[in-house]
Amino acid sequence: MAPILRRKKQESSEEEKEEARKFIDLNDMKLPNEDEFDGAERSIKVAEVYRYEDVLKAEEFVYNGNILLLDFKQIINDDLLMRRIIDEIKSVSRDVDGDIAKISDNIIAMTPKGISIDRSRIKGTFY
Repeated sequence: MAPILRRKKQESSEEEKEEARKFIDLNDMKLPNEDEFDGAERSIKVAEVYRYEDVLKAEEFVYNGNILLLDFKQIINDDLLMRRIIDEIKSVSRDVDGDIAKISDNIIAMTPKGISIDRSRIKGTFY
């Protein structure tokens, strides 16, 4: 009587054995969603904000992977409008997993994922 289950002989060639032992360097591997904008043109855009709708148009640049500088000089005294705009900017920053920072009294920088803003200042020397 023959056994019902038989072990199948595993015959593997030397090439298959060598491939199984091959070292894989994980640093050379590119994982999905890593460097989404790799190879894409990135730029710094400057937008002057006069009303809320200007921010809605300008934030599209951050969604496309660009750095955005928003100039609020014209509306800095309108507290309600500034509060609305700041809330919108924070929302966009969370969406793209980016960074925002106040650069000066009337300029805010927004960056996409992968680019952080260093908040320390480089001080100049006086002669």
